[in-house]
Amino acid sequence: MSGGLYFSGLILVKSTNAGVSWTTVATDFSQRHFTSLAVDPNNSNTIYAALTGENTSTAGGILKSTDGGASFSPLPLPATGSMHHVVWLTHHPNTSNVFFFAEEASSGVWKVSMTADGGQTWSVLSTGLLSNNKINQLKFKGNLSAVENPQFLYAATDNGIYKMSLNVTLNYTTYANW
Repeated sequence: MSGGLYFSGLILVKSTNAGVSWTTVATDFSQRHFTSLAVDPNNSNTIYAALTGENTSTAGGILKSTDGGASFSPLPLPATGSMHHVVWLTHHPNTSNVFFFAEEASSGVWKVSMTADGGQTWSVLSTGLLSNNKINQLKFKGNLSAVENPQFLYAATDNGIYKMSLNVTLNYTTYANW
């Protein structure tokens, strides 16, 4: 790997030499912490950062950078709650505008949402998941070929692993329950 991003708590640092040295990219996110990053598979300058608040009174969210992390802008989020403590982002491995996130939408209420337009609009995909089931991570099957579309999204929760079947037409307007 020739470069990459690393995040830790309140700062975001970037390496362009496989971790030999690091440069601070961002430090002030108003009492919010980075929890996850997702990089566009077709444009490494487009980065999505998941944030969670320090407490229940500080909302989290998702930020988007189109300049490799030099600056970020907030994305609108679905009207699923007031906290939006986003714990995980995962990008579709082949498609720029499609990604998914897991959040604690309100205290004790967990949701999974997806976008097919880079984060401007969202669909909530939590049907079949218990709302009090803490979601820790979202993943696609690894090692997909360039032409293979993921058929399943996996959610690791405190109560086990759930699998959602996705359509493979990349419009993601239909999906199966968890």
